[in-house]
Amino acid sequence: MPEIFTRVRSNTRIGIRKYLVKRGVYVVKQDKRYSLSKVLTDVANKEEFHEWIDKEIGLALNNIKLMITVALQD
Repeated sequence: MPEIFTRVRSNTRIGIRKYLVKRGVYVVKQDKRYSLSKVLTDVANKEEFHEWIDKEIGLALNNIKLMITVALQD
């Protein structure tokens, strides 16, 4: 499945990541050893949701500005 995301344009992969985070899906930041294609593949294959911590929510809000999810509301 990783090859699916490698075929997609970089801007599209970034858009998918932003969309998922905006909807409350935890998506780690990619780095040189962990490509965005691999990150998205791992998210798609996960069977359990990540439990957000306050620091992660704060970092996500700095990048996204608005999260559209009821999962993270009190």
